[in-house]
Parts: sequence; C-alpha cells; structure tokens
Amino acid sequence: MKKILLISYLDYPYPAGICTRINGLVRVLVQNGFEVTILAPIARDDARLPEKEQKNNYYIERINIRKLFSVHESSKFGKMLQWLIFSIIASLRVARYYIKNRSLIQYQSIYSAVPALFAKFLLRAKIIGDDIVLIHPLIDILVIKLTDVIVTPSLRTYWFARQLRKLTLYVPNGVEQTLHKRRTSDLKPNNILFVGSLSFDQNLKALENIFKIASTLD
Repeated sequence: MKKILLISYLDYPYPAGICTRINGLVRVLVQNGFEVTILAPIARDDARLPEKEQKNNYYIERINIRKLFSVHESSKFGKMLQWLIFSIIASLRVARYYIKNRSLIQYQSIYSAVPALFAKFLLRAKIIGDDIVLIHPLIDILVIKLTDVIVTPSLRTYWFARQLRKLTLYVPNGVEQTLHKRRTSDLKPNNILFVGSLSFDQNLKALENIFKIASTLD
C-alpha cells in the first residue's frame, strides 16, 4: 500500500482552515488507496489528545510539546518557541518514519516545512508542499525552490511557482458546506453572520474590527 505522511504545525483536530484542508486530503487519499499518517503537535493547554490514535482509515501521531513548553495563547514569542521545538522533534520523527516506510512526505503550509526539508536533505525524500501562499517572500521563495511539488490555493503563488519551473497544482480553498448551511431565519436585520475560527491570531482581531465598524452604522 502507498503511504503518505502529512505534517501539520497546528494541533489536530483544531478549528482552523488547515485542519479542514487536511480532512479533505485524508478523505481523498484514503479513497485512492493511501495509508495516511498525520503528524501534529499537542500545544494548547485545553487539548486532551492521545499521543497516538488510530481512526478507521488513518493514523495520528502527536508530539506533546506542551509538556516541554506551555505558553499562553496570546504569547507570539512563546508560540514561536513552541513551533521551533516541534520542528526539531518532528524532523527526527519524520526521518525515522521515512527510513521505515519510504513514504511521500507532505507538509501543510510553510510553517510545517522544516521537518520535510530535513528529510529531503538527509535522505533525499520527495516532498510536497500543500496550502503554500506567498506571505513572507524571501522565506517562501526559498522553500518553494527546495520543494518537489507545490499545491496552492493562490493564483499568484501558482504563477510564481510555475516561473520557477516547479510542478504546481492549483487547488482552491473551500468551506465545508455541510458544516455551514445557512438558514433564512439566520439572516435578520442588524445581525452579523461570521464564519471562522476565533483563536487569538485567527480572525479574533478581524471580528473586533467588524464590531467597531458595525457600531458606527445606523
């Protein structure tokens, strides 16, 4: 059976777009005969997740960095250190997994690239970058050049990666419609319908700004 390792820099599952995208990937990969393993951290204080878990058709392995370094949700410096710790431990885990299974390695967004690149340099593994978007150009361009296959929801990133002669796929992001079915009764005057995760660094500030703007309207 073909095997693939997916690397997530966020806890899995977690109410964020990256996990929704992973869910879609897992569903399609399993349907096409892949054995899928997800590697993710345990970083949140409220997470009560096992370090190893087997679902019906895929596996989850978690690195409990919360035991080593627990931080407040709003601490950007602390979260950066958590990311660094996860990247180092995950690199060793990915290398061990690749030696054992000779799998494809796919990282989810630029923030998960370090373990995959480690396996590429050390073991000449083939790596795939998913959900790649040009946000930090100097870093992102370097990562794209070192990745074998790029999957992106951004037409700008798609065009740029093609200029670098990379095998590139354009796959738009989508909302899982079964989770967000809209009812007519939800749309009342002076109501705001907001769909998104509300962690400190994902949409919470945006929602605060929306409320400020709404408060100035008649």
